[in-house]
Amino acid sequence: MNEMLESRDGAQASNPWKILEDVEFDPEGSGLDLEKLRGIWEAEKNNADRRGVNPETGLYEKGRAPVDEENRSQYEKKKMLDEKASSPVGLTIMEKMAAGRDQTIHEWGGYELKKDCCYRKVSREGLEEYKKLGYVGRDPQNVGIARGGKIDTVDWYLGASTSRYGDVLLETPARADRFVPVEKPGANMNTDPDALHMHSSAFFEPIPMSEVKILGELPKE
Repeated sequence: MNEMLESRDGAQASNPWKILEDVEFDPEGSGLDLEKLRGIWEAEKNNADRRGVNPETGLYEKGRAPVDEENRSQYEKKKMLDEKASSPVGLTIMEKMAAGRDQTIHEWGGYELKKDCCYRKVSREGLEEYKKLGYVGRDPQNVGIARGGKIDTVDWYLGASTSRYGDVLLETPARADRFVPVEKPGANMNTDPDALHMHSSAFFEPIPMSEVKILGELPKE
């Protein structure tokens, strides 16, 4: 990884690896643990299910990974719910609960989301923070003491996005060397079973803003 990351507006952000090495840890042991976080991320990468990667492009592709037999019935049920959710009839309250809390979107203001890209919805404030950092992640110097929650990864969706979690949509190529699937096909909580929940690292090998396309906000109705 380069020592400096170039952001979209030309500003440079320090390499997160270097920033983390300079962090002062909480004396009670509840602060950031560099080696532990690095080890967790490397283990996630080493154990990642790569069946969804196109060997010709090195990118994950939505719908490419086969669905395991253990998830087949769940996959078929969610596929049926996804089709009904896209119809004029829509889902009942009980069906929405069965489908999961996140409804899947496949286009953004007329722009069709790409099957080999990952998407993340953020607030305008979150976007400005990423621009300042130069990458999609967190500033280790401002994380503070971790008291629960997963601070070392960033959530994305493959080939789709959710109806929640912000007004601005970010797009980046689903590179196999930067992303790890969180769940196997058919096991995710979205109404689209192929829109896999993906993780990138918040600190180690994060997604640089130079590789992010900002799709912007939808006009208010």
